[in-house]
Amino acid sequence: MPVIPVPLATDSLKMIGEWVASLVHRKDEQDKQKMVQLEAAIQALMEAVTATRAYLAEIRDHPEKQSDPKQGEIAQKWMDAGTKIYPIDGGLADTYFLKADYWSDPKGWVAAGKDETLINLDRVFDLGRQALLAKH
Repeated sequence: MPVIPVPLATDSLKMIGEWVASLVHRKDEQDKQKMVQLEAAIQALMEAVTATRAYLAEIRDHPEKQSDPKQGEIAQKWMDAGTKIYPIDGGLADTYFLKADYWSDPKGWVAAGKDETLINLDRVFDLGRQALLAKH
C-alpha cells in the first residue's frame, strides 16, 4: 500500500469537505427557491380564487354589476396563477390557463360549447390546493 504524505491527505480531505459543504449549500438554496415558488403559487391561486368567488357573489346578488374589466382582471389573476404553478405542475398550469381563457370571454366560451366542468371553480381550487400541499 502506498504511503500518502500527511499534507497531501489533509489537503484532499479539506477539498472533499468543501465539496460536500458546497453540495449541502446548493441543496439548501434549491429548497429555499422551491419554497419561494410554492408560496408564490399558493398566493396566486388564493388571489384568483377569492377574486373569482367575490365577483360571482357580486353578480349573483347584483347582476347589473357584471363587468368586462372585472372579468379581465380575474382572467389576469388566473394567468398569473398558471404561470407561477407551471414549474411545479404543468398540467395544473394548463387548467389555470383554461380558467383565464374562460374569464377573458365567458359568453364566447359557452357559445363555443367548451366543457365548463374542466374549469369548475371548486374543482380547480381543490386540484391546486392538493398539488401545492403535496409539494410543501
